[in-house]
Amino acid sequence: MYFDANFTSSRTFMPSLRPLIRRITSATAVSICYCAVSGCATQSVTTQPPSNRVAPEVVEPPAIATTRPAVNWSIERAGQSSVITWPSGRTLTLTGAFRTDEGRILQRSLQGDVMVAAYDDGRVYRFGRCIAAPIGLPGQQLTRFLKQHDHPATVAIIGESGLIDRISRGDANNDGYNETTGSYQINSNGSSRVTLSITPDTNHPTMFPILEITDLPTGDVQATAEGQWLSPTRATRNGVVLLVMPLVIERPIVVTIKVVDATQTVKVSEE
Repeated sequence: MYFDANFTSSRTFMPSLRPLIRRITSATAVSICYCAVSGCATQSVTTQPPSNRVAPEVVEPPAIATTRPAVNWSIERAGQSSVITWPSGRTLTLTGAFRTDEGRILQRSLQGDVMVAAYDDGRVYRFGRCIAAPIGLPGQQLTRFLKQHDHPATVAIIGESGLIDRISRGDANNDGYNETTGSYQINSNGSSRVTLSITPDTNHPTMFPILEITDLPTGDVQATAEGQWLSPTRATRNGVVLLVMPLVIERPIVVTIKVVDATQTVKVSEE
């Protein structure tokens, strides 16, 4: 069985990520191939010469970026293999069964361990390692994103509603961050409102973190950080919500997630 992740980071970035761009001088293509039988992995990197186009204006990233790109993917099956393709051309080939839910693909072993986790924004985790970042991140931001996987933020519940799940399968350090899925594990304990703090590592900002919240009551979800709306409301499914936060966190912040009735849902427009 082989795992392939091919992706290209080019000059064309999603509008919501333009504030993160410093300078782009070349395009880099990376190809990763992993063999589950031999345990060997190979990687090749190809750099194309820069074009004559003028690089985007340099804009310093804010403490909180408030927009996350909406990225779709397609899945094509061929026999026992499936090819997942993102709009950028990045592909992921999986052999065997997997589950798709809430903008995420999970492939588990017979023992139930997560082998591969892939998200609709392009990030990919394999056996607890982050091997691909969200599509559209330029060089320095790409490096910072990959490094943060080994330096997760500290997440803590404020008040008595909910708890941090530190014993989820795949949490290597029992700190609430599941390395195999790349997500922070929050259990609401049936509460319709959870407030928590996210404190990034001193030397590694927390970029676009994923909160996986379980045991929520049925309803629509509203989330805010420091009083700012994070995303449009999303209905819970089986009491579980994946909240991919459009944030670059460089200082401690407070996040509130609450479930409301559909009649109380506040519509949030995206820029």
